[in-house]
Amino acid sequence: MNALLLAALLAACSPEVVELTDGSECTVDDAQFESLSTQSTDMATVLDAAFKTKSAGAAGVMYEVTKSGTVRMTPIDSGGTSHDAVIFGVPEDSDIVVRAYQKDENDELICSDPIDASTGSFPHAPLEYTTTVFDESAVADGYTLVSAFDNAGTSYVDVIDRSGELVWSKEMEGSIFQSQFALDGSGIRTFQPTSSITGTGYIQEIGFDGTEGQTYEVPAAHTSFTQHPHGGYLSLGWKEAMTDANGDLYALDTLLYTDLDGSTREIWDISQAIRQEQWDCDMTFGNEGFCDIGHSNFVSHYENPDTGEQAAMVSIRHKHTVAKVNLPDELSGTQAMGTLAWDVGGQTSSIA
Repeated sequence: MNALLLAALLAACSPEVVELTDGSECTVDDAQFESLSTQSTDMATVLDAAFKTKSAGAAGVMYEVTKSGTVRMTPIDSGGTSHDAVIFGVPEDSDIVVRAYQKDENDELICSDPIDASTGSFPHAPLEYTTTVFDESAVADGYTLVSAFDNAGTSYVDVIDRSGELVWSKEMEGSIFQSQFALDGSGIRTFQPTSSITGTGYIQEIGFDGTEGQTYEVPAAHTSFTQHPHGGYLSLGWKEAMTDANGDLYALDTLLYTDLDGSTREIWDISQAIRQEQWDCDMTFGNEGFCDIGHSNFVSHYENPDTGEQAAMVSIRHKHTVAKVNLPDELSGTQAMGTLAWDVGGQTSSIA
């Protein structure tokens, strides 16, 4: 047989191989997949994908944006024969090509034939940004979260990809001050603070498909929040004003923990990081007339990768102080408190 003809026949019989985002490959075996389809969600740029596999096993979908050639994969699921995945991170009005993929008994990837899908248009034009999210939880897999709000009490939580394209946008009521990607990959968490010592802040859980889940009411929460990797949320709250020996009113913030059952409690008092010699009234809070010496403006969670040590880092604005607060291993379902490890900055520091 002619060598060229033989090579052509062998090539025709060889299975198609698709290169994936991490440089690995999957072999097309469409007979192992059934009923791959996509469906629009309430979010214009998010699609729900569903499919079945002939054999049980972990699976997901991969999708390519036709215009840019960008290829992404959804996280692989926990297994079974019926599968659902969320296609996220595609610009509006974009055509995409979708394939299902699965690990076979040899831990090799196989994938389905492709289907075509497309995203819709955002119902609103993007706002000019007035505040941005700047902590590490606002960046994930090349995406950046930005919160924007207007003067009419409307906010927009936006996701921008690494090329600067807007790929997700949700309109919300109130002034959303901060947003984070959920640590479990299930969506986005937003924070709406209060500007009053007697007010209530709100932490909202949102799925990538736009579905609003649990809302947590956090008394007096303001300026900042973060997720705790063991569950629940840390935030900063106004603390009731106190009076010193001279009769002056002072405000000292507190570090709050909100459990997933909705309960909130104080776990650390910021007065531990502001010693008496720093109690001078250098900032009066609005019409409420107290000395705002303990106004904190940011909290982040830290976990030592070697020891598992849990801590919160808190910045105290008007005293130019940063404090490290050691946290117990478990906060959920306990009454355990945080303890001051060190503070630095301001007029005095506990470390050199």
